[in-house]
Amino acid sequence: MPNPLIRRRLGGPGGGPEQALAANFSNGATQALTIASNASLQLNGTDWTIVGFVKFTTTTNYRKVVVKQASDSVFEYGIQLNPTGAAGNPGLQAFTTGGNAQSATVLAAGTWYWFWADFALASTTLSLSINNAAPASASVAAPSAGAGTFGIGYFGGATTAYAMDGGIEAVGLWKRLLTAGEKTAIYNAGAGVVMGKLAGAYLTNMVSVYDFNTASNLGLDRHGTNTLANVNGVTAVPGLT
Repeated sequence: MPNPLIRRRLGGPGGGPEQALAANFSNGATQALTIASNASLQLNGTDWTIVGFVKFTTTTNYRKVVVKQASDSVFEYGIQLNPTGAAGNPGLQAFTTGGNAQSATVLAAGTWYWFWADFALASTTLSLSINNAAPASASVAAPSAGAGTFGIGYFGGATTAYAMDGGIEAVGLWKRLLTAGEKTAIYNAGAGVVMGKLAGAYLTNMVSVYDFNTASNLGLDRHGTNTLANVNGVTAVPGLT
C-alpha cells in the first residue's frame, strides 16, 4: 500500500505546517486525559487495534499508557509499562480482562517507542509490537463490556503511583485489525504521521485519534466524539525529534 500520509512535521489540516507535539505527563501530579465509558470505547465482541508513541521518564514502576479500567483490579483493555517484564526487564504490556501479552523489547528511559497492540476476536489472540517489529502474542479472553474510564496516561485508580510519567503522542484506536501495510505506513520508519490526516481506508472502523497538537484542547479527538478531559494539567511539549 502506498503511504498517503503526511510526516508529522509537514502539512496541517489546511495544507500548512503542523507542529508535532506530545502530551507530557507528570506522575507526581497524577495527570491524565480521560473520558467516561461509552459504547464506542467498549471493545468486547470485536477485533481492535491501538497504536501510539510513548517515552518514559523512568522505567522503575508500572505506568499506564492507554487504558480502560474501572479500578486497579478491574481491567478491560490497555497498554502499560511493566517494570519487571520479560526476564525481569522493563517492557510494554498489552492486556485485556482475561490476560496479557508482554513484549520482550527492553525499554530505556528517555527514548521514544512506537507500539501497536491488537486483538483478533476469532482466535482470541492479543498481540503487541514495539517499533513495528515481530509482535509478542498470547491467547487471552476478550475485553469485558465494562464501565471503566478510558484514559491516556491514567484512569483515576487508587494507586496513583501507576500514573504516567513522560510523553505520549499520535494515539489511534480502531475496531478492526489494521493491516501490516497500514501499520508500516503509520509507523513511517519511526517518524509517525499526523493521525488527524488519516483518510480513505484508514477511516474504516476508526474510533478516535489524538495528535495532542492543540495545547488549549489537548485531548481533542480528531476523528470521533471522544475528546478527553485534561486532569491535573497535562501539558503539550515538542514531540518526536
